[in-house]
Amino acid sequence: MKRIIPQDSFAAALYPGQPVTLSHPDHLYVVGRLHGLTPPRVENARVLELGCGAGGNILPMAATIPGGQFVGIDLSERKIKMAKVAAA
Repeated sequence: MKRIIPQDSFAAALYPGQPVTLSHPDHLYVVGRLHGLTPPRVENARVLELGCGAGGNILPMAATIPGGQFVGIDLSERKIKMAKVAAA
């Protein structure tokens, strides 16, 4: 498969990673309830984050929900390695 954007451009980027409260399952649960939905329990959250970088958003989220399942995907192998180190 041919890459449209060079992998190196993502690895070299120094974009910061930080928690995004609007994406946290606790927030999404409340929003769902306010709209009359019955969202799944936060304790069983399953999160897929595309463009997770070094884990600045997904790692704090996973730390607050130990029973959840969290998967982060990023084009930068360097950022994924950084996230794995931070998660260990």
